Amino acid sequence: MRLARNIVLRKLQSPRMGLAAKSWLVAILTFVAAAALALPALRLSQITEAASQHILLKVLAGITNAAEIDVFLERHRRLVESAPAEVDRERLEQGERTAEQVESELERLIHAADLALSGGVRDVMPVLRKHRADVFLFSKNFAQDKAIETVGSYVSIADATGARISRYRRDEARAIQSWASELHTTARSFNVWLWISVIAMAAILGLFGMTIIRLTVLKLVRLRHIMMRLSQNDTALDVPFTTHQDEVGDIARAVTVFQSNAVALLDNEVRLKTVNQHFDVALNNMSHGLCMFDSNSRIVVCNQRYLELYGLSPEQGRPGTTLREILEARIANGIFGEGSPEDYLRERLSPVTQASVGIQKLSDGRFVRISRQPMPSGGWVTTHEDVTEQHIASQRIAYMANHDALTDLGNRALLRERLTQELMRARRGAGFALHYLDLDRFKAVNDGLGHPIGDALLKAVAQRLLASVRDIDTVVRLGGDEFSIIQIGVEKTEQAQSLGRRLTEVISAPFQIAGHAIEIGTSIGIALAPRDSMEADDLIKKADMALYRAKETERGTMCLYEPAIQAQSLARRAMERDLRQAIGEEQFDLHYQPVIELGSGAVSGFEALLRWTHPVRGAVPPMDFIPIAEEVGLISQIGEWVVRKACRDAMHLPAAVKIAVNLSPTQFKGCDVVAVVCGALAAAGLDANRLTLEITESTLLQGDQFVL
Repeated sequence: MRLARNIVLRKLQSPRMGLAAKSWLVAILTFVAAAALALPALRLSQITEAASQHILLKVLAGITNAAEIDVFLERHRRLVESAPAEVDRERLEQGERTAEQVESELERLIHAADLALSGGVRDVMPVLRKHRADVFLFSKNFAQDKAIETVGSYVSIADATGARISRYRRDEARAIQSWASELHTTARSFNVWLWISVIAMAAILGLFGMTIIRLTVLKLVRLRHIMMRLSQNDTALDVPFTTHQDEVGDIARAVTVFQSNAVALLDNEVRLKTVNQHFDVALNNMSHGLCMFDSNSRIVVCNQRYLELYGLSPEQGRPGTTLREILEARIANGIFGEGSPEDYLRERLSPVTQASVGIQKLSDGRFVRISRQPMPSGGWVTTHEDVTEQHIASQRIAYMANHDALTDLGNRALLRERLTQELMRARRGAGFALHYLDLDRFKAVNDGLGHPIGDALLKAVAQRLLASVRDIDTVVRLGGDEFSIIQIGVEKTEQAQSLGRRLTEVISAPFQIAGHAIEIGTSIGIALAPRDSMEADDLIKKADMALYRAKETERGTMCLYEPAIQAQSLARRAMERDLRQAIGEEQFDLHYQPVIELGSGAVSGFEALLRWTHPVRGAVPPMDFIPIAEEVGLISQIGEWVVRKACRDAMHLPAAVKIAVNLSPTQFKGCDVVAVVCGALAAAGLDANRLTLEITESTLLQGDQFVL
């Protein structure tokens, strides 16, 4: 032993053997010693494993099985004992079926049980089954005395069987206790051998380890002292051990390289310090918050603006701080994105694999534009800019583009956008109604009371419309006194008609505007989707047609679009086109109806009646084309032609005969009636006393100063 020790020590002291070889020698010797000492411990481990397997596989399994047999036997006993007291035959049969199922489970458990247990219990099962059958038979036949007597026999056998199971469990428990004692003894022996192994290993490692320390650590301490002085910028040093051929020599030669680079590093440090100062000044004067993370999601650099944006302290922005710590600090400050803090963490902690730019709304109401750019090293650079004012301004511009400035309702652009959305839903079966509203008598209010009152009235109408619909519906102002409503979820025409009736009632109620009690009304045209159309423009056109029909029929009413309305609209457009052509081609003519004095029977005058002979349609009744001419603004041209023609024709009649001409109320709005009449009289040379102008009562009821 002493010889082996001396040989090893000589090897460790050899200057040609490196630290690695010496370490390998110590490791091999340690392994040999550990293997020699581990054999007894391995044997103890095998004994322990065999005992534990026996306990787990045999004893514990047998006890568990015995416990299950005991439980099912007790359940079987309760079912049999309760049978004599049961008078309901159905429940007796159910109980007997349950008892049979329990017997099947008992037989399965007994078959799987240890032979020491199953041998005695298996013989009892036929007897128990026989007694159970007798008890239920007597109970179903109302032989309660015999049933109770049989139950007594059954209980005696069951008690004996239960006692047998209990004895088995006690015996097995004693076996477990015995084996546990043996395991305890084995464990103590294992403990002793373990300590012996540890002490022996420590002795071997201590002997050779101290030798290695004595040979190498003192040299390393000297080199460490030199490195410390070099780190303090003291470069005037002599480095020892540079001629050694072991690891200490390699370290010494590396120190000389470090020494040669120290001066250059000092110069670079001065330059880098200047550059860093300039970089810090530029970084902390940026308007954007900037933060750079490495591949481990730790801060590399972070400027002051980034900390200010999220209410972070300088300590929280130091290099090395993780992204999770930054996000948790933001959440603690109450500054994070929309949604829950958990969702915010999950979204922001996702890896940055590609460049992205987006605007995020923070929980404090601000909007931040976040740009993230991955780096080749695996990290990323992110910039953050507070764009709250720009975002609010852009939202306001977008809102104004889709809303009416006077009433704050949506406008035509919003109507088309919502129509497009609802038509997409309609393709999946969701219907809706488009209401077109035109206010009645609004122009008279606007002209008579002034535009400020008219504007206030439009605002009040808008508020009533909003109050009459649901939040999911859309109310827009098309312009002037025209409004539109998209009613969502309309499956039946009655729903659209119900809203239409409610709107006419609401709008017809008096308005109190600046001390004026104003009464107006509304006409409504309604088109349904998908029934009437699945195209936005076509649906709008059909709602407008229905509105025209409502106004044409009776103001203050509503009208649902029908295919006949479109046919009439097309006929009306054809009539309008033909009217324009008729004016250019002078297809009109005047017929004169005489006015006779009843007393003398003499003709006192003639009433000029306008007639139109169409080249294809023939004679067109005035009631068919006059309203259209009034609506499209052609009545002024036709009326002027009638006045001039009547004046010329009157010049061929006796001087005492007068000519009467009807004027349309529309002529008082679209042209200078006085100039037209004066021009016709002058052109024909007719005395003004011979011309009578006939007007309707509605003309005077307009109350317009120009008309008066």
